[in-house]
Amino acid sequence: MPPPAYLWMSPGLVIFRGILPDLVEHAYASATLVLADEAKLEIPGHGHARVWMIAAGTRHSVRFAQRPGSVILMDIDTPLARSLLQAVQPEGLRSLPDAKGLLKILNGMHGGSRGTALHTAIESILGDPRAPLDPRLAQVCAGMRAHPQAWPGVAALAECAGLSEPRLQHLFKAETGVTLGQFKTALQMRHAAQVMASGSTLTVAAHAAGFADSAHFSRRFKKMFGVMPSMIFRQLQPWQIHAWN
Repeated sequence: MPPPAYLWMSPGLVIFRGILPDLVEHAYASATLVLADEAKLEIPGHGHARVWMIAAGTRHSVRFAQRPGSVILMDIDTPLARSLLQAVQPEGLRSLPDAKGLLKILNGMHGGSRGTALHTAIESILGDPRAPLDPRLAQVCAGMRAHPQAWPGVAALAECAGLSEPRLQHLFKAETGVTLGQFKTALQMRHAAQVMASGSTLTVAAHAAGFADSAHFSRRFKKMFGVMPSMIFRQLQPWQIHAWN
């Protein structure tokens, strides 16, 4: 019997663990590890493996086939994400044969925080981090993270970073693999999940995160994660959504 599903969030890190369907073509706005508990995962065009590392912005699909697994999302401005980006070049994704130590940690996280052990396990897989994110972009990410519902806008972010708007947008995509808008959507998704942890409906959470309605939220969610949000959140009760500061 698979362990209970959960959604675990800490600064810079989001984990979903549960039963996953096939994920249609999508592109995460985060550096990502996907892991299967049982049979190997297939990424069409790339092969089969128990674990896949995927850079932010890399389009792909995954065949989970309704089996238990995990998706670990690392914010693009974190050292873990920078390490993963270095590890998967030039294709944007890379397979690993196994990650038994990481799976053991993930199996125990639904009962409490094991963030330090998790970070250590991921670091052992990814290796030493590459050069940190450009400090101007790190400042932009911090500003956006502070306002997930109503981000400052490109003009204000560019002025804060001391860059022109076109230069900021080009540099952001070149350094992270995603656009400013995609990163904003990822932050909104996290905020919506935190609202749902209090027992709110998907509709209420979507509005609270700045989406026009739940249909708008669902379209954006599927584009980023390859699955409708109902397939994920119907596995979760509010007490299975954990947020750590």
